[in-house]
Amino acid sequence: MSSAVANGSKSKQTRFSRRQFELLEFIYSYRFVTTKQVQRFLGKPQIQQAQQRLNTLFAKEYIGRRYSSEDKLLGRYASYFLLPAGLELLKGYGDKKALRLMKKDPTASWRFVEHCIAIGDVAADVTRIYKDLFDRLTFETKTDMLKSASSMYDGSDDFEFVTDYYPKPLPDGFLDGWPADPKQQIANCFVEVWHDNVPFWVYRKRIQYFIEYADEDIWKDYFGSDSPPILLVCDSLTLQRRVQRYLRRMYDSLSDDYPFLVTNRQLLAQADSDGAIWTRVDDETTETIRLSGVPDGYIERRR
Repeated sequence: MSSAVANGSKSKQTRFSRRQFELLEFIYSYRFVTTKQVQRFLGKPQIQQAQQRLNTLFAKEYIGRRYSSEDKLLGRYASYFLLPAGLELLKGYGDKKALRLMKKDPTASWRFVEHCIAIGDVAADVTRIYKDLFDRLTFETKTDMLKSASSMYDGSDDFEFVTDYYPKPLPDGFLDGWPADPKQQIANCFVEVWHDNVPFWVYRKRIQYFIEYADEDIWKDYFGSDSPPILLVCDSLTLQRRVQRYLRRMYDSLSDDYPFLVTNRQLLAQADSDGAIWTRVDDETTETIRLSGVPDGYIERRR
């Protein structure tokens, strides 16, 4: 597969607007975004309006573009990422470690690019589906989590970053829901996006790690509550079923419940409300449920 990585040409224009900075922040969150995702983020009715915004940043060399011959053949959108000039503008906004890692994005693998784009699509679907359940609903990516943690740093040698108590590596997303009624509870979930083209042993190890993470009460030691459930979003129904079979085998060897809910990207994209799209596997049944209908105690809740 042939591909091209391009930088924008030099521009004498130096004026930088708040709207442009917000678009850089959006790219910071997901690292690679498509024109369609930017259109959705901006809330524009025409994709040409999103393309115009991207072209402006591209011309100023704040962002780069990846577009392969295969993308063109299949009618896929180009993907955009931050260049050094854009990273420099975000020095006071983003996490230092995340910004260093982004310097390698021009040479990132296509698998990584596609993973970042998939996370963006999942985040958009999740917030669209569940926005009416909460007064405020946020989806934090890995880079968002690092940014939130570093913003609390007080400079002391013994400072504990909140992400020190998160799973390692950090999950693809963290869903944080705040209900409109203050008497209700806050619901949190980790989110993982899994792909057909990744060797399944990678996901077996990840499931085993999450089980160990919950058993060791790492989250509870810091936050005082049980570890949040993990929402596993699979590329396909085939992968979802394979994950469910493995969860069943693992469950039979455990004495305690563990919080996995599984779905696939097609179901997520087609859902227009809090429907029964999540599969829960336990020692007796494999049931499909709504996220809001998860039994008490299954979703981690903090006051």
